[in-house]
Amino acid sequence: MFSLLTRNILFGAMAAWLFTVAVVAQTPNYQQNIDVTAAWLASDRPSTSTTPTDGSILVSPNAAAYEIEPYFANLAATGWTTDSAYYSDIQSWMNWYWKNVYWPDPNYPSPPYPQKLYGDIDDFSVTFSNGTYTEQKMTGSGHPDSTDSYAATFLTLAWAYYQTGDAAQTYINSIQEDLNYVGEVIVYTKQANNLTWALPNYQIQYLMDNSEAYAGLQALANIYTALDTKYSTNEYSQQITFFQAQATEMLKGIQNSLCCTGSNDFYDYTTYNPANPVGPTWNVWYHDSNTGNFGAVEQLYPIANGVISPSSNQAQEIYKTFNDNWATGGSTNWPTLNNSDTYPWVIVAYVAALMGDTKNVNTFINSIETNYIDNDNNFAGNANHSWSCNEAGWFMRLNAYMLSH
Repeated sequence: MFSLLTRNILFGAMAAWLFTVAVVAQTPNYQQNIDVTAAWLASDRPSTSTTPTDGSILVSPNAAAYEIEPYFANLAATGWTTDSAYYSDIQSWMNWYWKNVYWPDPNYPSPPYPQKLYGDIDDFSVTFSNGTYTEQKMTGSGHPDSTDSYAATFLTLAWAYYQTGDAAQTYINSIQEDLNYVGEVIVYTKQANNLTWALPNYQIQYLMDNSEAYAGLQALANIYTALDTKYSTNEYSQQITFFQAQATEMLKGIQNSLCCTGSNDFYDYTTYNPANPVGPTWNVWYHDSNTGNFGAVEQLYPIANGVISPSSNQAQEIYKTFNDNWATGGSTNWPTLNNSDTYPWVIVAYVAALMGDTKNVNTFINSIETNYIDNDNNFAGNANHSWSCNEAGWFMRLNAYMLSH
């Protein structure tokens, strides 16, 4: 028998232990995370007291130099599809995108290319002066860093938005011809091995880009199929056939040219004619510009973009290898934001959610709340924790997925 004093001491210790466990295993407030992140993103647009926003989205309002990078903004706006209060903001962004595409792009005249390139887009710098802001196309290397992924993520956004309801479907139908040109931007650099170059003049075929390009082409085929069904016009049969074939070919290209021989890994990139595939360096997080090594994060993009199923043996092995290298605890532990980068890379947690790894996902979300949301930090982070619009988009999608599963 325990004395009353002993029982009180034991009860107190157990209560403290239960509280500790509850804190560690705390289920995040998914809906609140969606709400605050959507609101932050809505503020992440250039505007002044005299010049309202034109629909564009900044990489980050906390950055030293303001930029609009459409690739990141597409990923950001896709997050808004999880919150009906921001559907009009999605349309505003999509209208801005199309308003600013090249028509045609003077950087790729024909010849030597088979035809001129219509519908691709550049990055923009944003400057503020005398109560107004100015958006200026950026020139030079890296702006943009790809034509395939910029176009692909715009199409993925369009399909995600289409699925939100009638108003979105009416809007997407009104811009379907524009979407057709964006789809052709991807096809423009597609080679005989069914993979795309990152740019017409940068002839590297990246795993990340091609995974996104596949998802974008599949999204466009889905849009035309849905429109054809909704309006019963048989008007889009050619587009359905063309873009579905392009997506299917690209999927085969990834399987044939980017799957590593003798393992479940993917090559992080290859060249075409002659092929020169380069595999991952698992203890590198992302591309290391000093060594030239490509890292572990790239391996998750085929899962995130539907190239392989999360239930497949290949996905299971890739995810296990990823965690064996990057969920080890201490200074190498992505769920607690220890990933050798100041950015959290929310897409990693999104893949973890697809893989059913609820424990690590919730630890990650709690880490985001602690470092970016709590105590009115408003995603400012700190010297060790950076944030950007694409992270916001993935974070909304992550929380929405967890809310529904």
